[in-house]
Amino acid sequence: MFKKMIKVLGLSLLAISVFTACSDDDDPASPTTYESIFVHWMNDSTEVSFKDMTTMDLNGENVIGLQNFITDAIVPQDPDTTFYTAVDEYEARQLYAYHIIGEDGFSASGVKGYPNNTWYELGKGYINFESRDVSFPDVPEENFDIAGAYNVKATKHIMIKRKFDVFMNDSVNAFFELDNMPVETVLNFDDVNEEAIPLKSFVDSLVAEAAGWDTPVIIDPSVHFYNMRSADDYGPTDSITWTQLQTGYWLKESMKTIFTDPELRDRNRYKLKFLENIIVYE
Repeated sequence: MFKKMIKVLGLSLLAISVFTACSDDDDPASPTTYESIFVHWMNDSTEVSFKDMTTMDLNGENVIGLQNFITDAIVPQDPDTTFYTAVDEYEARQLYAYHIIGEDGFSASGVKGYPNNTWYELGKGYINFESRDVSFPDVPEENFDIAGAYNVKATKHIMIKRKFDVFMNDSVNAFFELDNMPVETVLNFDDVNEEAIPLKSFVDSLVAEAAGWDTPVIIDPSVHFYNMRSADDYGPTDSITWTQLQTGYWLKESMKTIFTDPELRDRNRYKLKFLENIIVYE
């Protein structure tokens, strides 16, 4: 009789432990559940879980660096296997702007009209492990201090958007997202019609931006020269004129530059696939 009671008790304890284990796995509030956000690049969306993320303590909060969410699997470092990079520091993710959106739809660009974040800025930002709040602490030693509007509560999405940087001098520089630029139709390298963004539109945008600044900077595009650089610092040896730049386009599907100017069209140094910078020389 005693042995039978021990056997029954053992089976009961086993049943309780199995039930408890199942309950823990099925309970959405269980410590085994994790938060996640969605990262969107081109036509793909990836749900990135916090589960395997490396966390750190920041002023008593458990946080994750924002750059950790943009993995090589999401933004390939070398999307074109024929591409040769001569610079070890080539980083494909620096070609993009990052639009951080909260669960309520709030974002710094959507509500405040601020530019989206650069890859460099993303390296200074964090997301709270429990709340999904994004913050960008000041880094005085690096002169990093961006507006508090970039802090997003209950972050749900990071949209990755291709951009070009335009530089003129230390006081005049900006980046422009390709989705916001005008589109024309031109003949591509196969003489097939393709949608393209005029390169001159980025300079036109810089002129418009400068005109609205507190200290206006008047730019007459025709008196300047221009050059281009890809992410690995590849580009034309010689600068071009405003007239020549106006014949240049970014092919949206082929993802490279093309010029209708016969002197530039077939020269390899003017066919940039990973264009990052348009430079204006005074």
